Amino acid sequence: MLVSMADVAFLARVQRPVVTVWRRRYAGSPHPFPDPVQAEPPRFDVGKVLDWLGATGLGNNPDPHSDLPALRLRSEENLDERGAAGISATLVLRALFGDDLLEELSGGRRAEHLLAETGVTDDGAVLLDLPPADEVVGVATLVEGFLDQHFGALEAHAWLNAHVFRGVWPELAALLPAAPLAELIARAAVALAEAEGSWGILDEQGTAVGWLDRLPPEWPGRVAIGGTGAIARHARRMAILQGQDAEPGEGDGGFGVGVDLAFGEASLQTQGRLAASSPARCRLVVGPARELCDPLADDRVRDGVLRGGGVRAIVKLPAGLRATHPREHAALWLIADRPEQPFEEHRTFVADLSGHRLDETLITDLVGDLLAATGSPEVHGHRSWRLLRAIRTFHLLARGGSLVATPPVEARAGRVQRPAAVHVGELAAACGLADGLRATPSQASPAAPVTVAEAGRLRWVRELAGIRLPRDIAAGTLPVWTVSDGVPVREPRLDPLAALALSRSWLTEPGDVVCSPGGRALIDETGGALVAYPARALRVLGGGPFIPQQLRHAVEAAGPAGNREVWRLRPLTPEGRGQLSAASARIGERRRALLAELDQLREFEEALLDACSNRLINLEVD
Repeated sequence: MLVSMADVAFLARVQRPVVTVWRRRYAGSPHPFPDPVQAEPPRFDVGKVLDWLGATGLGNNPDPHSDLPALRLRSEENLDERGAAGISATLVLRALFGDDLLEELSGGRRAEHLLAETGVTDDGAVLLDLPPADEVVGVATLVEGFLDQHFGALEAHAWLNAHVFRGVWPELAALLPAAPLAELIARAAVALAEAEGSWGILDEQGTAVGWLDRLPPEWPGRVAIGGTGAIARHARRMAILQGQDAEPGEGDGGFGVGVDLAFGEASLQTQGRLAASSPARCRLVVGPARELCDPLADDRVRDGVLRGGGVRAIVKLPAGLRATHPREHAALWLIADRPEQPFEEHRTFVADLSGHRLDETLITDLVGDLLAATGSPEVHGHRSWRLLRAIRTFHLLARGGSLVATPPVEARAGRVQRPAAVHVGELAAACGLADGLRATPSQASPAAPVTVAEAGRLRWVRELAGIRLPRDIAAGTLPVWTVSDGVPVREPRLDPLAALALSRSWLTEPGDVVCSPGGRALIDETGGALVAYPARALRVLGGGPFIPQQLRHAVEAAGPAGNREVWRLRPLTPEGRGQLSAASARIGERRRALLAELDQLREFEEALLDACSNRLINLEVD
């Protein structure tokens, strides 16, 4: 395979000019950069490039071989919008049909017949975008190679959205929000749907391609996706991958909340989305702040919606929440029917968060405030508001200018927080661990957080993919980590000799963190187990400034849509790492002792019930 200099930069995870520097700087060294196989434009043998990156250790990718499937998707297929949709549809078909898809397609089976066997109800989301019959086997082969490097189809699809599809599909790129905005939209939608007594979420325009995979996997609600175009089908495929039986169109109503991403449209179209009718009980409209809350020369549409009395909240969000518009501020409107009351008493809750960082604290507080904003005036009077401020709606209309021009609000305003040293000390005493553990205030600033992907490039953490086990492998006593109901489980399953004969076979070490695609993680306390796909493991390497408990917490804190690009943790000093490791070991011992005591209590209760029920003892209790 021949690759361009841009492809080399992709494999090494560096900027394109860095490759030019490498060619010049290492020309006379013992390890010169490989000569081009083709002169104009220069093309290089990918094998020689990978050997050179491995020999020199240059670049930011500890395992460039793992990105070869993605590179093939980028370069060999000459991807365009149609090709990206075809890969997405093939990936979903692979997830639905299973491991035998490539074999069945290679044997001449038609894709639509295979899809019919899966029982999926929304077959149009897959069939309409599948590659032609003479191309689908080749695309399925590329998809199979790409899946080997990821947890599974859901994570693979999310990675493709972020790193491949957005580069060849402009309409998709314009609709992809950054991770914090996607998290805010998903959490707010779920909270509002539950508060409305409905388990339904309506994606009104079929634009949920950036936040749909953030819905919690255990959420039992229904999802309907409007729109009929390629983007809407792409969103419905994402819902299928997440296990949601996504309905096309608006369904039969009964939705608690409708979500409308109004990005990439002209001004009047964006404002028109505010006035659109919806079968949902309340609506979240997200779009550019310049249209939704900043001063406008022509704001008649916006003012008309405000006069309608249904606007509950308007929030200006920070900049940088869309990669295609890094300097643009976003905004959010919450629209819902309100109890009968005179217009003069209507209040709209507003907040200008443009100077804040949309982190976990801010998202939690904002979702809570938005939920309270849909309540009655009595609820408003008892709410300890974190971010939103109430303004009479007619004042918003009368004053003109920005709709959110209020004094800046600090997150967690009004909360009384105890110093961390006091709080930790009290918890240690309550848990019976205060003896020998002292927490004192520190003046040091916390280290900047790093992702697990960055930690891997720094050789602090190693990510170990799960092994695909043959169906006919012999059973035995070797422990295997696998996934059951979204949670990693360890159980004896395999014959040791048969397992060790597998290619890429490796066993866990004590302290490895085993992860599931559902965002759950456990620490392998004893090691010596095989990890089977779709589970995988993270290992803190010698000298890494972390402890395994940090890795486990980072995985679970990110939720089901997390991956190595978003799992975040803060490095520790060597002394801090040692002390935290010792404290965590003590917590583990205490946890095991309490679990053992619970087991004894359970055994005592069962024996007591049995003895008393059968009149084997006379019991006296003072």
